[in-house]
Amino acid sequence: MNKSFWTLFKNSDEGKKRIDLFSPKGKQDREWIQGLFNICKEYEPDLDISLLVESLYMLEDNNLLFGWEEIASVEEYLMNFEFFIVDIDSTGKLSVIDNRPIWKKEDYRKKAEGMHVLSTMLFTHYDSFFFPMLYPRRYDVFSRNCEVLGIDLPDIPKTKDYTQYLLYYIRICKAIEAFRSENALTPEEVCACIYFYAAMELDKGSEKEMALPRPTNIWLTGASKQDIQMLEELQMGYTGTWACNEKTRPGDIVVLYATAPYSCIHSIWRAKTGGRFCPFDHFHCRTTVTNGVKIPGISLKELKEDPVFGALKMLNNNLQGINGRELPPKAYEALLRMIERKGGDISNIPVLFENKDWNPGEIRDEHDVEEKILIPCLLQLGYIESDWTRQLKLKAGRSEKAIPDFVFYASGEKHAESAPLVIEAKAGNLLASDIERDKAYRQARSYAKMLESGTLAICDANRIIVYKRQKNGKFDYSLPSFESHWSVIWGDSEVFSMLNKQIGAEEMKKRV
Repeated sequence: MNKSFWTLFKNSDEGKKRIDLFSPKGKQDREWIQGLFNICKEYEPDLDISLLVESLYMLEDNNLLFGWEEIASVEEYLMNFEFFIVDIDSTGKLSVIDNRPIWKKEDYRKKAEGMHVLSTMLFTHYDSFFFPMLYPRRYDVFSRNCEVLGIDLPDIPKTKDYTQYLLYYIRICKAIEAFRSENALTPEEVCACIYFYAAMELDKGSEKEMALPRPTNIWLTGASKQDIQMLEELQMGYTGTWACNEKTRPGDIVVLYATAPYSCIHSIWRAKTGGRFCPFDHFHCRTTVTNGVKIPGISLKELKEDPVFGALKMLNNNLQGINGRELPPKAYEALLRMIERKGGDISNIPVLFENKDWNPGEIRDEHDVEEKILIPCLLQLGYIESDWTRQLKLKAGRSEKAIPDFVFYASGEKHAESAPLVIEAKAGNLLASDIERDKAYRQARSYAKMLESGTLAICDANRIIVYKRQKNGKFDYSLPSFESHWSVIWGDSEVFSMLNKQIGAEEMKKRV
């Protein structure tokens, strides 16, 4: 953290206002509690703030009744406490209204999902160790803010044991407490630092202006009756979180299926952020969706009757449990045809890839292969020209130079020392010959070794072949991960999608 900039922020009128938001002096004031929870609304606009406030007060009363001071440790408290509805009589005495707890001792999942309220209650009423988790469903934003400040958060446990997610909150508090102590911050200051100063440093405004990349995948996700009612009110202006697959990439297409009683495809969205695992969330993985397009409802019956969409195995369960299920491109194309038949306008609905007749014109040499075939495909795969370097000189031995045709996202201080992908282009139909294909493969493999690339590809005027580094750290000539003719790639969205997942820009950015 830049301490000079932090001092300027802390002493500014804006900084003082933000720090005061977390001051405990008003901890019994509902307006102050509501102001604290209002911070959540920026990234979770569908939250019911009044419900959070009421839940907080119920939880506080519950804990006063059962005595925090008697708990031997924080961990023991989180594992063992139960959440009852309690009442206060005229003398101030607390009593349980109903002996059936809202959260049982073993309801670790509910406790973890209640982190908005649970962490805020601990922060406002007990010692300075606790930290309010105000973005539990946007853990990507929270962890991003911590990263820019230099807070070393512990690794997220990947397990089905919800006790680990509950205890993970304690580990987060320990990391933040270490940061607070190291930088001599008060509890109020560390909260303002994470929720406001870090966001200012990242210049959030620029994120909102960034154009979405081309979609890599298509995902199905479900929505309840309450979700749909909320979307009908917000619709086009809505940008919020939704359950997704952890493999979701920015720009991906998200198809929203309205469950009972609607049982229809309701709308189509774009993923603004990639899928992020959230330890304090019922669904565990969410993305931010935007640019929603309402469509004429395509019923479950209509989906089943379509020869392409109806062949999907997921329809056997009437699209139950579909959150984060991948939708094949052919099925998505069938969905677009159904929308069009019902009078819907598909001109503003995103597509994965537009099928085109492949006609690159006359191909005379290797340069034509690169300019007329490979580069147009790379642009469709989401790259821009600055993403690759052509004819990059690599140092091989003392003076010998190696020059691969295309190197992607090259990095290194003295020479290009690493790159996730290299592509070698050849003229004519050389790859049809096993001898020439083996020669091209060995050449590309040598470049991949120098650059520690995980992926290499070779292509000519007719086809492209992709190889992935195997678990043993080597490439295998006999096991290409993808091979197809250009005419098939340009004419079949399923094949293009396969290539996109192999060497697409969003896939390679993950490898940098």
